[in-house]
Amino acid sequence: ETVAIIKALGADKIPMIAQVEAMQKDARERDTVQRIKEAGCKAILLRGACVGDSEDLEYTKWAVEAFNSKLSKEFGKMTGMTVSMTDMTRDSPGATTGVHSR
Repeated sequence: ETVAIIKALGADKIPMIAQVEAMQKDARERDTVQRIKEAGCKAILLRGACVGDSEDLEYTKWAVEAFNSKLSKEFGKMTGMTVSMTDMTRDSPGATTGVHSR
């Protein structure tokens, strides 16, 4: 796991960049980034956040706010994004199948 590697290498001593996959189901990237930050990593590459579609900017804004916010996970949920009725529980924009091209 990324967190274990960061702790073992000592992110406080060696500058590290962690990679996290963007647009995960149920916005899991938010929890992953939080754990990585707590382990001491200061830089995170959000892989696949910009794919050239109309939701790139909206997702990126959400990600920056979500990853830097100390508010409850219930705050900052995105609204107005394209989602299917079966995916209404997901709170990261573009996390639904078919919403974005990869």
